[in-house]
Amino acid sequence: MGKCDHKKKKCKRKIILICHPRKKKRKRNIIVVPGPPGPPGPSGTFTPVYAFIFDNADQTLTKTPPGSIARFNQFNQPGSVAVGGILVTANSIAVPVAGDYAVLWEVTFLATDANHQHAAFGVFVNGVLQDSTRSGEAIFMQQQVGSLDGDAILSLQAGDVLTLRSLIPAASTQNDIPLTSIVQYPGANQPINSASLRVVRLSPS
Repeated sequence: MGKCDHKKKKCKRKIILICHPRKKKRKRNIIVVPGPPGPPGPSGTFTPVYAFIFDNADQTLTKTPPGSIARFNQFNQPGSVAVGGILVTANSIAVPVAGDYAVLWEVTFLATDANHQHAAFGVFVNGVLQDSTRSGEAIFMQQQVGSLDGDAILSLQAGDVLTLRSLIPAASTQNDIPLTSIVQYPGANQPINSASLRVVRLSPS
């Protein structure tokens, strides 16, 4: 017979081995008691900063390097907005604090003849073109009016100045881009905006 670690009980006739099964260990339920909450952190602050300016008259932008600056004649009139210390003029928007900003622009150009069928624009920051903001198109004269826009997110520093400028290659035979403030309906004209520029602060940098 096999060995057994438990006690042996003798009998007159034979030895009987009695093995008692080992008791299973009971699982202990561990209760985790959370500690006291820590002190609250300092409250964050975010100041809204945004602006919208537009122009409601015809204007012509020339090829003069690095490009003519678009005009926004309604920058200080109802309909234009400047909030959070942002500074707007008839040609620019200057941001008061650093951060990531959504920048959106739109123009409406007039294809008057074969030499005025193309248009391209981009946003400049402190006089430097931001490639992510560029956009352009070519239209047929029969379409007459073309709407062109662009958007991007730019990381700006306090005091940065944004302008919208025309982009015409120096070697191009086209010398300017006419922007229009009218859509011609049969028998009547509908006033529209020739250009607009929007800047909205999304978050601190």
